[in-house]
Amino acid sequence: MGVFEKAFGLHLQGNLAETAALVDDEIYPIRLPQKPTYPCISYQLVAANRDHTQDGGSGLVEARYQFNCYASKYVDAKAIGEALRKDLDGFKGDVGTAPNIATIDGMFLENIQDGYDDELDVFWVTVDFTVLHTEEITR
Repeated sequence: MGVFEKAFGLHLQGNLAETAALVDDEIYPIRLPQKPTYPCISYQLVAANRDHTQDGGSGLVEARYQFNCYASKYVDAKAIGEALRKDLDGFKGDVGTAPNIATIDGMFLENIQDGYDDELDVFWVTVDFTVLHTEEITR
């Protein structure tokens, strides 16, 4: 796991005031635990496009992160999605703690989708963000 992923994960665990009020610390990378406590969130990197110059990578990354908000009631899943929007849309700044510190140059809401999982008997709201950041380049 790279510095950005560690720093971003730390930010999600401790700096989302609106969201934390609804899910506490129930925010997980990629998948939920086997028996999750609802409401909760899972998140994953969907794509990471890297900018290049004639000399190679520029260090600029345009990443797409998907957040899946789960709750036993539809209204609660919607509230978590809205809280994520308030906490993350337009965010820019440093994230993480030493030695895992990274800078987000901008975070922008791209898409919101609602659904229901019959098997789990749970409602979900998926919220997608574009995250612009830089990474270290070695040549």
